Amino acid sequence: MTLYSPYGVPYFIIGDDAFPLRPWMMKSFSMRQMDPDQQIFNCRLSRARRVVENTFGILAMRFQIFLGSLNSTADRAEQITQACVTLHNMLRTRNRNSQMNLIDQGNGDCSLTPGEWRSCTQLLDGDNRGARNVTPLDGANQRNYLKDYFMGPGAVHWQEKMISK
Repeated sequence: MTLYSPYGVPYFIIGDDAFPLRPWMMKSFSMRQMDPDQQIFNCRLSRARRVVENTFGILAMRFQIFLGSLNSTADRAEQITQACVTLHNMLRTRNRNSQMNLIDQGNGDCSLTPGEWRSCTQLLDGDNRGARNVTPLDGANQRNYLKDYFMGPGAVHWQEKMISK
């Protein structure tokens, strides 16, 4: 069952080349012979990945409980996460200027300057428990749907400037 956002776009997880392409796991197009639409998709996905990596990287650096598995119930894990996010936001509000060096900074061409959180700790990778049998074509169809969305109703004014033509 596919869940959709209020904008009619299906929810998905952002992955890199280490993950298989699935309808619920999006990754970039291969860098070889990309058309402009694919370049824009890769740029938009890269920006989203950067936000997610910053978020989890900074939380894990600050609250080391996130460096491993949370051995708790789902309700307790949600409470722990909410408490850490609340504490993080309080710290960030009180020390706004000193917090900016923690975050990855975008360089206008979809590349980034790494934030300090990346050198503070090594995050653990998850495992593949619960993977189901899905054909690669399902993931490719989903990725093409999202690419078309980014070129149509989901387009943003700056995206054309982000690719090399």
